[in-house]
Amino acid sequence: MKTAVFLATRREADEALGCREFGFVQIRPDVFADFEVWENDTRYVFISGVGLVNAAACFAWAAKNYDFDFSINVGAAGDVGSGLNFGDFALIEKSVCLEPYNPKKIVFDISKFGDFGALAKFRKSLGSASRPVVSEKARAAAGRVCELVDMEGYAFARAAEALGKNIALLKFVSDFSPSCDIPKNIEALRSKMNDLKSLWI
Repeated sequence: MKTAVFLATRREADEALGCREFGFVQIRPDVFADFEVWENDTRYVFISGVGLVNAAACFAWAAKNYDFDFSINVGAAGDVGSGLNFGDFALIEKSVCLEPYNPKKIVFDISKFGDFGALAKFRKSLGSASRPVVSEKARAAAGRVCELVDMEGYAFARAAEALGKNIALLKFVSDFSPSCDIPKNIEALRSKMNDLKSLWI
């Protein structure tokens, strides 16, 4: 059975998907509201789109239409107090929702990460929001409950929990302040994704 890898944007995985060593083939294009899907001998890669709603919908759709026993969400995250450096990778031990309407907390058991535990030496907490956490005020508030922030991780985790799937969250640090050019930073880090060979094969 294959492992499912979920990313918010194609930008984050372009080099890995195009790497001949990994052997990915696109099996479903991104058409209208559907989700882009890539495949090799051991992995499915799903591109969900940005945001909590897209992430949860993509995971549910993928679980209904594809057979996988383990999943991992990998992607960019902002730093609000982790002490990490630009481009560092961290496995998430705790995922929380930063939205006031959804206070439930998910605490991850690191043993569920299996072989992916070797991908990152850091273990951090993640908060997910419905919009970018860019202002100093918003970052300070997030920093009181988590170390990294994104817009999808919690939704992937919540969907996996609801559907009885194991999941790991792997995040790389792409920004530290409101002035960061996040798309440019993600492009600068794409080649590092290729170094994580056990993520792709």
